[in-house]
Amino acid sequence: MGRAGRWCGWVATGVSVAVLVAACNSKAPMVENFNPLVPVNRFKIIGTVASSTARMDIRMMIQVRDTLKAVGINAVRTGGNFDNVADALKQLCGPNATQPLDGVLLVAYDDLILYDCVTTKPAYEIYSQTLGLPTLVNRLVQYLTRKEGAAQ
Repeated sequence: MGRAGRWCGWVATGVSVAVLVAACNSKAPMVENFNPLVPVNRFKIIGTVASSTARMDIRMMIQVRDTLKAVGINAVRTGGNFDNVADALKQLCGPNATQPLDGVLLVAYDDLILYDCVTTKPAYEIYSQTLGLPTLVNRLVQYLTRKEGAAQ
């Protein structure tokens, strides 16, 4: 489930209820964020991880990895069993990692999150329930191939 779907399932109180209801009823086609403190040129090798072990999620992750490779982005296969994102980042970015990675891309059908291995924080995220995975991947490619200091 995408981030907005998870948020909409939470119980909130007070003012946050109004914000939550507005966000859940929003028809916004896409939410895209990037961390300006993480340089884009840092991502030389990106490990890809599916959001779950379901066959379809793994297929989508492979499709995303293949698309990134086709446009010249060094996206690589990762292995491991992870309980959560923090565990994945610890295993894949830590000092005992089996391969050097600069970032880890978490792939879901409606959400792509690129984590920076140096800070273990999200460097880029795009979410949409309506645009489809190919559009999300194209936006990620635009982010990864932009020149440093260029306007987003």
